Amino acid sequence: VSNFLIHSVDTFICLSNQLSSDLNDFIPASKRTVLPNLIDQMVVFSDEEIIAKLNAKKHVDTYIVTYISNFIVTKGYQDLAEAVLLLPEAVRRKIKVRFVGAWMEADETKENFIRFINTGDLKNCIEYVGPIYDRSYIKQLLFESDIFCLPTYYPVEAQPLCIIEAMNAGNAIVSTVHASIPEYVNDGKDGFLIEKRNKAQLADAIASLCNRETLNQFAINSRNNFLNNFNEEKITALLNRIFET
Repeated sequence: VSNFLIHSVDTFICLSNQLSSDLNDFIPASKRTVLPNLIDQMVVFSDEEIIAKLNAKKHVDTYIVTYISNFIVTKGYQDLAEAVLLLPEAVRRKIKVRFVGAWMEADETKENFIRFINTGDLKNCIEYVGPIYDRSYIKQLLFESDIFCLPTYYPVEAQPLCIIEAMNAGNAIVSTVHASIPEYVNDGKDGFLIEKRNKAQLADAIASLCNRETLNQFAINSRNNFLNNFNEEKITALLNRIFET
């Protein structure tokens, strides 16, 4: 960051405390403030919708696990697919793992992945959906989902919007100790945070959540996390304060 830019700008907005601290050597703390991401209102759920979702799923012993992100290897999509193989057969029979997103890598990599998930024990429990640009469809997928997985180790990860959107939908979160994610996913409360590239931990986290009583509490905690930290009213108020100072 150039000295000219630092002197010219009143406030640099960072998405999280961790991302702000990464700038300690470049930008004075007095010129930095934290403002979390605001999600698209087209995918925001009302309290009534979430209550209806949890009530409808109360006695359902099958679970939908969702991955929504670009298909970049460091986002962890391959790790998630391979972790499914580590699940006990009884758990695999109860889950459907949906992969949603645009492919950003070579066609050969895509072909290998599709071949991998369509063979053996995976073909009955994994669905490759592909890219979706209709936000109402994304909202529907999040509503149907129970567990949201993003086992990312993407080098320039910041604050993934997909995780916040999933919290809004009352999904338990499984992600990694990476970037700003540990600041807003509470391990053991509204999700599980695993080591990067640890497929055994990923499988264990998913298996632990395939219990409706446990999952229901995680879902409530996840939704409350969203309401307390990422709702539009709160973030708009923070933004207004930034411009008023």
